[in-house]
Amino acid sequence: MFHFTPRLPKISPTAAQPVKRTVTDWDEFTGRFEAIQEVQVRARVGGFVNSVEFKDGAIVRAGDLLYIIDPRLFEAATGQMTTGTVSHGWVGPGSMWAVL
Repeated sequence: MFHFTPRLPKISPTAAQPVKRTVTDWDEFTGRFEAIQEVQVRARVGGFVNSVEFKDGAIVRAGDLLYIIDPRLFEAATGQMTTGTVSHGWVGPGSMWAVL
């Protein structure tokens, strides 16, 4: 049996010059952020919020103004107390006044 091998043309290898450039490595990750510290803000008086005095994500410190509350409900309650039309008693932090 005769085995035939075809002749292929000779190929000359070529080479390219490397390109030099800065490569920025990056990757995407799925996750969530959580604050290192957090606090709960509770009103000591009742009323409607007129304005918010901080931006979300801002760093706030003790004593910073956070909200401006409409003072009319508080003024009405204290006015009733001073005139003696309603009997009130202090309940404690988190509550303004309670009718006794």
